[in-house]
Amino acid sequence: MREQAYDKGPTKALAALMILVGGFAVMGIAADTITIDLTAKNLAFDKAVMTVPAGAEVTIHFVNNDAGTLHNVAIYDTSLAKKTIFQGKRITGPQSIDYKFAAPTTPGSYFFRCDVHPAMMTGQFVVVPTVVVDLTAQQLAFDKATITVPAGAYVRVHFANQDVGIPHNFALYDSSLAQTAFFQGARITGPQTADYTFFAPAQTGSYFFRCDVHPAMMTGTFVVVPAVVVDVTAKGMAFDTQTITVPAGTYVTVRFTNSDSGIPHNVAFYESSRAQIVFFQGEVITGPKTIDYTFFAPETPGTYFFRCDVHPALMTGDFVVTAPSAP
Repeated sequence: MREQAYDKGPTKALAALMILVGGFAVMGIAADTITIDLTAKNLAFDKAVMTVPAGAEVTIHFVNNDAGTLHNVAIYDTSLAKKTIFQGKRITGPQSIDYKFAAPTTPGSYFFRCDVHPAMMTGQFVVVPTVVVDLTAQQLAFDKATITVPAGAYVRVHFANQDVGIPHNFALYDSSLAQTAFFQGARITGPQTADYTFFAPAQTGSYFFRCDVHPAMMTGTFVVVPAVVVDVTAKGMAFDTQTITVPAGTYVTVRFTNSDSGIPHNVAFYESSRAQIVFFQGEVITGPKTIDYTFFAPETPGTYFFRCDVHPALMTGDFVVTAPSAP
Protein backbone atom coordinates (compact mmCIF):
# COMPACT_ATOMS: atom_id res chain seq x y z
CA MET A 1 0.00 0.00 0.00
CA ARG A 2 1.18 3.46 -0.76
CA GLU A 3 1.14 5.70 2.28
CA GLN A 4 2.18 9.33 2.51
CA ALA A 5 2.21 12.37 4.76
CA TYR A 6 0.08 15.25 3.58
CA ASP A 7 1.33 18.72 4.42
CA LYS A 8 -1.77 20.59 3.29
CA GLY A 9 -4.47 18.86 5.30
CA PRO A 10 -6.80 15.93 4.51
CA THR A 11 -7.43 14.78 0.98
CA LYS A 12 -11.16 15.36 1.49
CA ALA A 13 -13.33 17.23 3.93
CA LEU A 14 -13.94 15.54 7.25
CA ALA A 15 -17.39 14.15 7.81
CA ALA A 16 -19.68 16.12 10.05
CA LEU A 17 -19.84 13.59 12.87
CA MET A 18 -17.29 14.22 15.62
CA ILE A 19 -16.99 12.55 19.00
CA LEU A 20 -14.59 13.89 21.61
CA VAL A 21 -12.99 10.99 23.45
CA GLY A 22 -10.12 11.29 25.90
CA GLY A 23 -9.16 14.68 24.57
CA PHE A 24 -9.00 13.82 20.89
CA ALA A 25 -11.41 13.49 18.01
CA VAL A 26 -12.78 10.29 16.54
CA MET A 27 -14.40 11.00 13.19
CA GLY A 28 -15.69 9.43 10.04
CA ILE A 29 -13.57 10.41 7.06
CA ALA A 30 -15.27 11.25 3.80
CA ALA A 31 -13.32 9.37 1.16
CA ASP A 32 -9.72 8.81 2.14
CA THR A 33 -7.70 7.59 -0.83
CA ILE A 34 -5.59 4.43 -0.87
CA THR A 35 -3.79 2.45 -3.56
CA ILE A 36 -3.10 -1.30 -3.46
CA ASP A 37 -0.79 -3.19 -5.82
CA LEU A 38 -2.11 -6.65 -6.73
CA THR A 39 -0.53 -9.12 -9.14
CA ALA A 40 -1.82 -12.31 -10.74
CA LYS A 41 0.82 -14.88 -11.65
CA ASN A 42 0.66 -18.65 -12.15
CA LEU A 43 -3.10 -18.56 -11.53
CA ALA A 44 -2.70 -16.99 -8.08
CA PHE A 45 -2.91 -13.55 -6.50
CA ASP A 46 0.20 -12.29 -4.68
CA LYS A 47 -1.95 -11.15 -1.73
CA ALA A 48 -4.41 -13.12 0.39
CA VAL A 49 -5.64 -10.03 2.25
CA MET A 50 -6.32 -6.44 1.20
CA THR A 51 -7.11 -3.91 3.94
CA VAL A 52 -8.69 -0.48 3.34
CA PRO A 53 -10.39 2.25 5.41
CA ALA A 54 -14.19 2.31 5.46
CA GLY A 55 -15.60 4.47 2.68
CA ALA A 56 -12.19 5.05 1.07
CA GLU A 57 -11.64 5.77 -2.61
CA VAL A 58 -9.72 2.63 -3.54
CA THR A 59 -7.42 2.14 -6.51
CA ILE A 60 -6.28 -1.43 -7.17
CA HIS A 61 -3.32 -1.38 -9.53
CA PHE A 62 -3.78 -4.84 -11.00
CA VAL A 63 -1.05 -6.57 -13.01
CA ASN A 64 -1.88 -9.76 -14.89
CA ASN A 65 1.41 -11.54 -15.56
CA ASP A 66 -0.16 -14.72 -16.93
CA ALA A 67 0.45 -14.50 -20.67
CA GLY A 68 -2.63 -15.35 -22.72
CA THR A 69 -4.77 -15.88 -19.59
CA LEU A 70 -7.81 -13.86 -18.64
CA HIS A 71 -8.08 -12.45 -15.07
CA ASN A 72 -9.90 -9.75 -13.13
CA VAL A 73 -10.54 -8.59 -9.56
CA ALA A 74 -14.05 -8.55 -8.09
CA ILE A 75 -15.19 -7.69 -4.57
CA TYR A 76 -18.23 -9.37 -2.97
CA ASP A 77 -20.02 -9.37 0.36
CA THR A 78 -19.08 -13.01 1.09
CA SER A 79 -17.55 -16.05 -0.61
CA LEU A 80 -21.05 -16.87 -1.88
CA ALA A 81 -20.65 -13.84 -4.17
CA LYS A 82 -24.35 -12.96 -4.11
CA LYS A 83 -23.86 -9.21 -3.63
CA THR A 84 -21.34 -7.42 -5.83
CA ILE A 85 -19.42 -4.49 -4.37
CA PHE A 86 -17.15 -4.06 -7.38
CA GLN A 87 -16.46 -6.09 -10.52
CA GLY A 88 -13.35 -5.24 -12.50
CA LYS A 89 -12.92 -5.57 -16.24
CA ARG A 90 -11.26 -8.81 -17.34
CA ILE A 91 -7.85 -8.41 -18.97
CA THR A 92 -5.58 -10.85 -20.78
CA GLY A 93 -1.98 -10.99 -19.62
CA PRO A 94 0.56 -9.57 -19.80
CA GLN A 95 -1.39 -6.38 -19.08
CA SER A 96 -2.19 -4.01 -16.22
CA ILE A 97 -5.20 -1.91 -15.26
CA ASP A 98 -6.29 0.44 -12.48
CA TYR A 99 -9.61 -0.40 -10.86
CA LYS A 100 -11.25 2.47 -8.94
CA PHE A 101 -14.20 2.11 -6.57
CA ALA A 102 -15.53 3.16 -3.17
CA ALA A 103 -14.93 0.77 -0.27
CA PRO A 104 -17.95 -0.24 1.82
CA THR A 105 -18.74 2.24 4.58
CA THR A 106 -19.38 -0.58 7.04
CA PRO A 107 -16.21 -2.11 8.58
CA GLY A 108 -15.98 -5.87 8.30
CA SER A 109 -14.54 -8.77 6.33
CA TYR A 110 -15.54 -9.07 2.67
CA PHE A 111 -14.33 -11.30 -0.19
CA PHE A 112 -12.40 -10.87 -3.42
CA ARG A 113 -11.72 -13.23 -6.30
CA CYS A 114 -10.92 -13.58 -9.97
CA ASP A 115 -14.27 -14.23 -11.64
CA VAL A 116 -12.56 -16.34 -14.31
CA HIS A 117 -10.93 -18.64 -11.73
CA PRO A 118 -13.24 -18.32 -8.68
CA ALA A 119 -12.10 -21.51 -6.99
CA MET A 120 -8.35 -20.84 -7.30
CA MET A 121 -7.89 -17.09 -6.94
CA THR A 122 -9.55 -15.67 -3.83
CA GLY A 123 -8.82 -13.52 -0.80
CA GLN A 124 -10.14 -11.46 2.09
CA PHE A 125 -11.05 -7.78 1.61
CA VAL A 126 -10.94 -6.18 5.07
CA VAL A 127 -12.59 -2.83 5.75
CA VAL A 128 -11.45 -1.10 8.96
CA PRO A 129 -12.67 2.03 10.78
CA THR A 130 -10.86 5.34 10.50
CA VAL A 131 -9.77 7.19 13.63
CA VAL A 132 -8.59 10.80 13.52
CA VAL A 133 -6.27 12.06 16.24
CA ASP A 134 -5.41 15.75 16.64
CA LEU A 135 -1.87 16.17 17.96
CA THR A 136 -0.05 19.46 18.54
CA ALA A 137 3.61 20.23 19.20
CA GLN A 138 4.22 23.45 21.11
CA GLN A 139 7.14 24.61 23.26
CA LEU A 140 8.99 21.34 22.58
CA ALA A 141 6.14 19.21 23.95
CA PHE A 142 3.20 17.22 22.62
CA ASP A 143 -0.24 18.22 23.91
CA LYS A 144 -1.08 14.54 24.56
CA ALA A 145 0.71 11.92 26.61
CA THR A 146 -1.57 9.08 25.46
CA ILE A 147 -3.27 8.21 22.16
CA THR A 148 -5.80 5.36 22.07
CA VAL A 149 -7.00 3.63 18.87
CA PRO A 150 -8.69 0.32 17.98
CA ALA A 151 -6.54 -2.55 16.75
CA GLY A 152 -5.97 -2.52 13.00
CA ALA A 153 -7.73 0.80 12.45
CA TYR A 154 -6.72 3.27 9.77
CA VAL A 155 -5.26 6.16 11.75
CA ARG A 156 -4.96 9.77 10.61
CA VAL A 157 -2.80 11.88 12.92
CA HIS A 158 -3.55 15.52 12.16
CA PHE A 159 -0.29 17.01 13.40
CA ALA A 160 0.18 20.72 14.04
CA ASN A 161 3.71 21.97 14.68
CA GLN A 162 3.36 25.37 16.33
CA ASP A 163 7.06 25.81 17.20
CA VAL A 164 8.27 28.46 14.77
CA GLY A 165 11.45 27.46 12.97
CA ILE A 166 11.75 24.12 14.79
CA PRO A 167 11.32 20.73 13.05
CA HIS A 168 9.11 18.04 14.59
CA ASN A 169 7.40 14.83 13.51
CA PHE A 170 5.33 11.94 14.84
CA ALA A 171 6.79 8.43 14.84
CA LEU A 172 5.39 5.19 16.24
CA TYR A 173 7.55 2.39 17.66
CA ASP A 174 7.19 -0.95 19.42
CA SER A 175 8.65 0.42 22.66
CA SER A 176 10.72 3.28 24.08
CA LEU A 177 13.81 1.48 22.75
CA ALA A 178 12.57 2.48 19.28
CA GLN A 179 14.03 -0.61 17.65
CA THR A 180 11.02 -1.41 15.45
CA ALA A 181 9.26 1.44 13.68
CA PHE A 182 5.59 1.05 12.75
CA PHE A 183 5.40 4.51 11.21
CA GLN A 184 7.73 7.50 10.82
CA GLY A 185 6.18 10.75 9.69
CA ALA A 186 7.99 13.32 7.58
CA ARG A 187 9.55 16.11 9.63
CA ILE A 188 7.92 19.51 9.27
CA THR A 189 9.16 22.90 10.44
CA GLY A 190 6.68 25.04 12.32
CA PRO A 191 4.32 26.67 11.95
CA GLN A 192 2.97 23.94 9.69
CA THR A 193 0.54 21.01 9.70
CA ALA A 194 0.69 17.50 8.25
CA ASP A 195 -1.69 14.55 8.08
CA TYR A 196 0.04 11.24 8.77
CA THR A 197 -1.88 8.10 7.78
CA PHE A 198 -1.11 4.49 8.71
CA PHE A 199 -2.70 1.28 9.94
CA ALA A 200 -2.55 0.72 13.70
CA PRO A 201 -0.91 -2.51 14.91
CA ALA A 202 -3.25 -5.49 14.86
CA GLN A 203 -2.00 -6.62 18.26
CA THR A 204 -3.50 -4.88 21.29
CA GLY A 205 -1.15 -3.38 23.85
CA SER A 206 0.94 -0.32 24.68
CA TYR A 207 3.32 1.11 22.10
CA PHE A 208 5.45 4.25 22.03
CA PHE A 209 5.41 7.48 20.06
CA ARG A 210 7.88 10.31 19.93
CA CYS A 211 9.29 13.18 17.92
CA ASP A 212 12.41 11.79 16.26
CA VAL A 213 14.07 15.20 16.42
CA HIS A 214 13.58 15.52 20.18
CA PRO A 215 13.32 11.87 21.35
CA ALA A 216 14.11 12.57 25.00
CA MET A 217 11.63 15.44 25.42
CA MET A 218 8.62 14.62 23.25
CA THR A 219 7.22 11.15 23.90
CA GLY A 220 3.97 9.36 24.68
CA THR A 221 2.11 6.05 24.96
CA PHE A 222 0.17 4.73 21.96
CA VAL A 223 -2.51 2.34 23.27
CA VAL A 224 -4.13 -0.19 20.94
CA VAL A 225 -7.43 -1.58 22.27
CA PRO A 226 -9.76 -4.33 21.03
CA ALA A 227 -12.65 -3.48 18.72
CA VAL A 228 -16.15 -4.78 19.45
CA VAL A 229 -19.19 -4.77 17.15
CA VAL A 230 -22.71 -4.88 18.63
CA ASP A 231 -25.92 -5.18 16.60
CA VAL A 232 -28.98 -3.36 17.94
CA THR A 233 -32.39 -3.15 16.26
CA ALA A 234 -35.38 -0.95 17.00
CA LYS A 235 -38.72 -2.46 16.00
CA GLY A 236 -42.24 -1.95 17.30
CA MET A 237 -41.04 0.91 19.53
CA ALA A 238 -38.64 -1.41 21.36
CA PHE A 239 -34.99 -2.43 21.23
CA ASP A 240 -34.32 -6.10 20.45
CA THR A 241 -32.01 -6.31 23.47
CA GLN A 242 -32.18 -4.95 26.99
CA THR A 243 -28.48 -5.51 27.70
CA ILE A 244 -25.35 -4.53 25.79
CA THR A 245 -22.10 -5.93 27.20
CA VAL A 246 -18.58 -4.84 26.20
CA PRO A 247 -15.13 -4.97 27.84
CA ALA A 248 -13.82 -1.79 29.47
CA GLY A 249 -11.90 0.59 27.23
CA THR A 250 -12.74 -1.15 23.96
CA TYR A 251 -13.57 0.63 20.72
CA VAL A 252 -17.28 -0.05 20.25
CA THR A 253 -19.23 -0.06 17.01
CA VAL A 254 -22.99 -0.18 17.55
CA ARG A 255 -24.58 -1.19 14.26
CA PHE A 256 -28.04 0.26 14.78
CA THR A 257 -30.99 -0.66 12.57
CA ASN A 258 -34.19 1.34 12.89
CA SER A 259 -36.90 -0.89 11.44
CA ASP A 260 -39.80 1.38 12.46
CA SER A 261 -40.84 3.02 9.21
CA GLY A 262 -41.32 6.76 9.52
CA ILE A 263 -40.36 6.83 13.21
CA PRO A 264 -37.14 8.45 14.52
CA HIS A 265 -34.89 6.56 16.95
CA ASN A 266 -31.32 6.61 18.20
CA VAL A 267 -29.11 4.92 20.79
CA ALA A 268 -27.50 7.01 23.53
CA PHE A 269 -25.33 5.92 26.46
CA TYR A 270 -25.37 7.51 29.92
CA GLU A 271 -23.84 6.97 33.35
CA SER A 272 -27.25 6.04 34.81
CA SER A 273 -30.99 6.19 34.11
CA ARG A 274 -30.93 9.83 35.28
CA ALA A 275 -29.13 10.58 32.00
CA GLN A 276 -27.17 13.48 33.48
CA ILE A 277 -23.74 12.44 32.16
CA VAL A 278 -23.59 11.31 28.53
CA PHE A 279 -20.94 8.89 27.25
CA PHE A 280 -22.16 8.87 23.67
CA GLN A 281 -25.25 10.19 21.90
CA GLY A 282 -26.00 8.66 18.53
CA GLU A 283 -27.52 10.56 15.65
CA VAL A 284 -31.32 10.22 15.41
CA ILE A 285 -32.37 8.38 12.24
CA THR A 286 -35.82 7.77 10.77
CA GLY A 287 -36.59 4.18 9.78
CA PRO A 288 -36.07 2.12 7.84
CA LYS A 289 -32.36 2.93 8.07
CA THR A 290 -29.08 1.59 9.49
CA ILE A 291 -26.18 3.53 10.96
CA ASP A 292 -22.89 2.71 12.72
CA TYR A 293 -22.15 4.51 15.98
CA THR A 294 -18.52 4.39 17.19
CA PHE A 295 -17.06 5.34 20.58
CA PHE A 296 -14.73 4.12 23.34
CA ALA A 297 -16.32 2.22 26.23
CA PRO A 298 -15.72 3.60 29.73
CA GLU A 299 -12.49 2.48 31.38
CA THR A 300 -14.30 1.66 34.64
CA PRO A 301 -16.30 -1.60 34.73
CA GLY A 302 -19.90 -1.30 35.88
CA THR A 303 -23.52 -1.12 34.79
CA TYR A 304 -24.44 1.97 32.84
CA PHE A 305 -27.57 2.91 30.87
CA PHE A 306 -28.70 3.25 27.26
CA ARG A 307 -31.90 4.56 25.74
CA CYS A 308 -33.55 6.05 22.69
CA ASP A 309 -33.56 9.80 23.33
CA VAL A 310 -36.76 10.19 21.32
CA HIS A 311 -38.63 7.61 23.42
CA PRO A 312 -36.75 7.63 26.77
CA ALA A 313 -39.56 6.02 28.77
CA LEU A 314 -40.19 3.17 26.33
CA MET A 315 -36.79 2.17 24.92
CA THR A 316 -34.08 1.58 27.54
CA GLY A 317 -31.50 -0.97 28.63
CA ASP A 318 -28.36 -1.75 30.65
CA PHE A 319 -24.92 -1.01 29.21
CA VAL A 320 -22.65 -3.46 31.03
CA VAL A 321 -18.91 -2.77 30.97
CA THR A 322 -16.85 -5.74 32.10
CA ALA A 323 -13.26 -5.92 33.29
CA PRO A 324 -10.92 -6.59 30.35
CA SER A 325 -9.66 -10.14 29.98
CA ALA A 326 -6.19 -10.91 31.27
CA PRO A 327 -3.59 -11.05 28.48
